[in-house]
Amino acid sequence: MAFLNRGGILASPWFMYALSVLFICFILFVPGFLASYFVTSDRINRASFAPFVSVFLLFCVGTVAYLLSIQTSWWQLLVAVFAIAVLILLVSGRLAQNKGCNETGCDLFDNNKIAVSFDWLMLAMYILLGCTVTLVFFVKTLDGPNSFITLYDNAFHLSLIRSFSNAGFFTPLGAILGLNAGAATSGLSFYPAMLHVLSALAVDALNVSPALAMNSVLTVFIGFVFPAGCFSLIRKVSRGDRITCFCGAFIVLAFGAFPWRFFQWGPLYPNAISYAMIPGFLNCFICALETNKKGLANKIAVVVGIMAMAVTQTNADFTAAVILVPFLVYKLHVYCASKSRKATVACLLGFLAFVIVFWLVLYRMPFLSAVVNYTWAPVSSTSQAILNVMNLSFTGGMAQPLLALLVIIGLVVVLVKKPECRWMVASYCLLVLIYLASSSTTGVIQHILSGFWYTDSNRTAASVVMVAIPFASFGLAEVAGRVAVYAKQAQSKCIELGLTAATVLVIAGLVFLPNYYISGFADVTTSFGATGDYLTRLNMLSAGFSLSKDELAFADEVHNITGPDAIVLNNPFDGSVFLYSSDNINMYFKSFIAFGGNDTAGSINERNLRRGASYYMSNSDIYQLMKEYDIEYVIQLDSGGLGSSNSTFDNNYSDRIETYFKGIQSIDESTPGFSLVLSSGDMRLYKVDY
Repeated sequence: MAFLNRGGILASPWFMYALSVLFICFILFVPGFLASYFVTSDRINRASFAPFVSVFLLFCVGTVAYLLSIQTSWWQLLVAVFAIAVLILLVSGRLAQNKGCNETGCDLFDNNKIAVSFDWLMLAMYILLGCTVTLVFFVKTLDGPNSFITLYDNAFHLSLIRSFSNAGFFTPLGAILGLNAGAATSGLSFYPAMLHVLSALAVDALNVSPALAMNSVLTVFIGFVFPAGCFSLIRKVSRGDRITCFCGAFIVLAFGAFPWRFFQWGPLYPNAISYAMIPGFLNCFICALETNKKGLANKIAVVVGIMAMAVTQTNADFTAAVILVPFLVYKLHVYCASKSRKATVACLLGFLAFVIVFWLVLYRMPFLSAVVNYTWAPVSSTSQAILNVMNLSFTGGMAQPLLALLVIIGLVVVLVKKPECRWMVASYCLLVLIYLASSSTTGVIQHILSGFWYTDSNRTAASVVMVAIPFASFGLAEVAGRVAVYAKQAQSKCIELGLTAATVLVIAGLVFLPNYYISGFADVTTSFGATGDYLTRLNMLSAGFSLSKDELAFADEVHNITGPDAIVLNNPFDGSVFLYSSDNINMYFKSFIAFGGNDTAGSINERNLRRGASYYMSNSDIYQLMKEYDIEYVIQLDSGGLGSSNSTFDNNYSDRIETYFKGIQSIDESTPGFSLVLSSGDMRLYKVDY
């Protein structure tokens, strides 16, 4: 399929982006939809389960290939995934035939054709609205489909995508920048990297840039996967209530804390796609406990979902766990209803004690220590954090008072009218408590409660949204229902339906309202208007961040000289850290370096190279290092250094850090052992003359 990107209209970046979106949709939904037949024949549920089932299958096949050191192309990997999915489908069908039934892991709410048609119509509506909002507030903010945000985390994300694609290995167990061999040679290095695997498959299949591929993956998860999962969850907890399901379609992407905050800070792209699978997983878990049919299959599906989220971004597993603990308490209480009060209380207390002990055991696990001990400073006082929850501004966002009101109404509706859903109130309170701990406390309490989210209030705020969505859907449905009751006085079905629909549309329009100007009064900034403006600025390479379009054009010329194999020594903070992904130039530093209070980051060899490369001709140790690492070129995108008129150094760059790269920044035309090969403005490429 790479031939599509060689010329003509088919090589249009936006055409390739659209093709990449379709490609990702295909590999996320089709194999998972086929394989999930072993759990349920309810096609709506299968559509919501499909993404995490597909992710799990991709992880398994890619990992086996890596462990066996078998390089694979995109089509070989997908052939294996589809073969497994079809095999599961055939075996499931045969087992169902042998039992003489068509059991489902989670029964349909109504078997009549009208109800089924409504469900499909609603699913299409959720996806259509999801794609529309994603188009307006994500795709439209891109500076072209190949654009990317030059923030800290994105350098690693894009480089890892390029690494997977170049190496022909696609697994989180091989998350190594510059990967070139299987596990036998490269060893194991785990990072929850299914975002990067999916993006690398698109790069390999369509010959597109890692940035375009990643943008298409994010589009699919936010525009397709998350809305589909939310519909299945809202359909489940509302017991198929049509008004609630209809209203939920306008709520799914209405919260600033998720997914939009993840695009603005970090960016936290792996979290975005992992959290996008949470609603579908929650529906799967609830179905597993509410039916006796296919008990083993349902348990397997739950494990598959847990694994899929873990290898995408593990935070999502802990969010789902917090949401589901109250549900388990509720189901346990129902199960113990026939027992004595004392036995019921003992059972519930025993379960809660188990949960607390299990949480603390995980907290003490060595493999999680780097996560739970990571500290983000508080962003507000406790009182301010409580206000931020109430108005939904959370961390770094703007208040959403109308949406907050819908959440409050939904909470009241659940408490008063829906006893079977009251467990969600407890889930919401727990997640709010975790958010408060992450955003306004320090010390042991902060780490025990929110350590599994790196004590990051952005991630814990997004967790709150997972439960707030159903509440806001209930709230909007309640408002619409009250309008419908009032409209019945007109004794006209058209007026009743029209006013009800208009109410929902007006409220949704107010929630998504862009910035506007009131003549003679003032400019009004809205939550989504601010989101769109901020993302647009972040995606503009001319906006004064660490990389400019002129530097990307220079990189194209550099690639013509160095090719993809020659190792180029660089200062990552001048923007060259992104050239491995954008131009497939083999940069030595492929990700940013996290410096603490002093220059101790990285290995001693890395420190010696960036400090002393300029005088390698007079230092035998540095000379040997340069030869050992096969450094052939040195690149400078900001040769004038910090403060020069053309400098585009990263915003986090400083005089202190500039000294850490003195061995690179101090090279000029007169430096012994270097020949100037290419020059433009303040950009330089030097050949190392051994």
